[in-house]
Amino acid sequence: REATNERTSRVEQKDQRRMVYEASALRKRTMEEASSTSALLEYMGFHGENQDPSTAEANWRHVERRLNTHPHEARALWGISYPLNLALSNSTTPVPACVVKLMIGCYPEACNDEDFGNACRYAHTTGDVLRVLLDAKPGIPSKEFIKRWDLDWIACNNNRDVAKVLILNCEAAKPSCIKEWKEMRPSSHTFWFELLMENKATAVSLQNIKSKRLLMFFILQGNYTNVKLILDTYPELIAVTSYRGNTSKQLPIHTALANSDSTGYRPWHNRSPIVRFLLDLGFAHNVGGDDACGGLYTFDSSSSALNHAIDSALNCPWDDPERKRCLQICLQFAQARMYNKSPHEIDPNVPILHASIGVVQINTFSAILEKYKGCTLHKDNIGRTAIFELVSTVTRRPTNGYTATSEIMRSMKQERDLEDGNDRRNVAFARGARLNNENVENRMLRNLVQPQGRHVLERMAGRLWDRERSILADDPDHNHDVLFIEGTRRLRALQGLLDLVESRRNRNNDDGGDNDANANEAAQRPAEDPNVIMHMNGSNQGHLLDNVNGPNAARVEIARRLRRQMRRQRFGNEPDELFPMHPALNIRRERLLRPQINELQEGNDFEPEIDLETITPLRNLIDERNRELDDIQEKIVEKKYFGSIRKILLNDVLSTGDELKNCAKMKDSLGMLPLHFAAERGMTVEQGFKDIVHAYPEGVSDDVDGFFPFMYAASANASPNLIFQLLRECPEVGLLTRK
Repeated sequence: REATNERTSRVEQKDQRRMVYEASALRKRTMEEASSTSALLEYMGFHGENQDPSTAEANWRHVERRLNTHPHEARALWGISYPLNLALSNSTTPVPACVVKLMIGCYPEACNDEDFGNACRYAHTTGDVLRVLLDAKPGIPSKEFIKRWDLDWIACNNNRDVAKVLILNCEAAKPSCIKEWKEMRPSSHTFWFELLMENKATAVSLQNIKSKRLLMFFILQGNYTNVKLILDTYPELIAVTSYRGNTSKQLPIHTALANSDSTGYRPWHNRSPIVRFLLDLGFAHNVGGDDACGGLYTFDSSSSALNHAIDSALNCPWDDPERKRCLQICLQFAQARMYNKSPHEIDPNVPILHASIGVVQINTFSAILEKYKGCTLHKDNIGRTAIFELVSTVTRRPTNGYTATSEIMRSMKQERDLEDGNDRRNVAFARGARLNNENVENRMLRNLVQPQGRHVLERMAGRLWDRERSILADDPDHNHDVLFIEGTRRLRALQGLLDLVESRRNRNNDDGGDNDANANEAAQRPAEDPNVIMHMNGSNQGHLLDNVNGPNAARVEIARRLRRQMRRQRFGNEPDELFPMHPALNIRRERLLRPQINELQEGNDFEPEIDLETITPLRNLIDERNRELDDIQEKIVEKKYFGSIRKILLNDVLSTGDELKNCAKMKDSLGMLPLHFAAERGMTVEQGFKDIVHAYPEGVSDDVDGFFPFMYAASANASPNLIFQLLRECPEVGLLTRK
């Protein structure tokens, strides 16, 4: 069996060699016959010494004359190719269009679909030659005969002449949807898109770009040239939203910053210049409004563009430099917007940690440090670490506040507005209830509106009291006025409201015993009686004053006694005037209310009305105090925010050389320590100056060109206390004095 297999293998090899030899001999005989019988091929540069069509040096003038006199030679074969095929492949002396047209006229069968494809791929093919081929084969422009790799070859050869002919005559050369663009190489996209825009093709019209989402496609591809070309031509697209996956209302900046792969993270390519360009253009066109930072703070259906950038960079499983660069650009623009700077004033070399101070929340700041370890020690152009930027930010407060703290305050206000929303509507309803007393139906409506408006004011004042106590407890060193303790002048509207209720109660008591009998009957009703419980809150918590087994006169008396009791607890005596006001309205302190409620169970059935003219001043008063508390609370939030960042930055960090370093000890290119810089900028003790001193106490005696920290502090008009402490810690001052 082995011998048989060996003999069979030898026979097969011998047959293969014979077939190769015969084919070679046939080709040689054919070439010899063609060269000996056709002068046309000799004029085209084919002879015994040169048989390569790409290097043949042809004399096309002689070829043209020969074809006019001997047209049958256009059928002569050189190997397996006709003269037309050989002429199209000649790159040394490219064939002119007139010769191609003459060859096709002499022998049309020589022009086939393969010749057209080859002509497209040849770098030396001219547009005139391609037009001749298109005229000879009218069916070629259909998509079946032009492949995407032909377009890639044309782009690779940068043959703009051939590309323009195809754009004008072939639909296949005008990709109009994302699927067709994906079939091409990314390196070909710019070449073809520029030509399509230049020739104003329908495939790149405004309507087609919007409907086929081509701008989104090129952003995700990282094709900065095409993105810029689209937005330069159609700048209105910078504010047009689209969808991607389950996310809608996406601006181009959302597309550039959101993670594009729902199944995982992929490396970004050339995305950072696109992000910078989109933000520049967004600033110019005020995308999203004045406070949107060129669309950076605009929300799509899920999040803002800045949050997308943070999520894409910090949640990526690896350290993607392009994602980091995009986040850095976004933070630079956000910081510029915080200080009302224009985009051209942004320094592109500001490190990511420097740009995040005052812009992102503490947890995001910590996540940046965790993701990009060692960035605490990164320096800017003048050699300053992030602690210098912190000092600059603290001592240079923006006009509209810091972005991070403003976001915290905005969130708190939204929660407060959500809580007060129904109450404000009820107050407005009570304020508009100017009804006719003689109309029975309207009187019934008034009986509903009046207690509702009063109870709303009770809740609003109660929340204001609690908020004031909470805020001022966080700031023990405050020098702010306390509304409900000292500001008697500021609650005249509320005082007038309760005085009105008191006067009506007294007037009703003078009417006689019928009312007293009715009051006693009402006092015996159970607490669950709906006629007794005048109003309950929409939540599960009822108001204690609403559960009193008696009419409103008892409530007024409870309020008066409660005010006196709280005043005695605080000041040890009973005030002459009926003040403070809030305990009369504070319906949440059951420990103080319950004894008074149990004592006063009898009264009358008179239901006093709120003076509708009093509601608006009281509501305005509450709003005004809330705005003042907002200012106080924002300062407290800023103090906590920068204190946390300062604590993080002043910790020792492990450098690349496994050495512990502290940025408080690192000088800038001018030789200044953070301590010198803080003293020069007039940083106060409340702003954290002592923390910087404690981080590097030896810096107090370090000078810069003879200037010590206490000198910088004195030049910045710092407090005498601070200057004296710095001076006392500087032993070199004695030597200077003796000198």
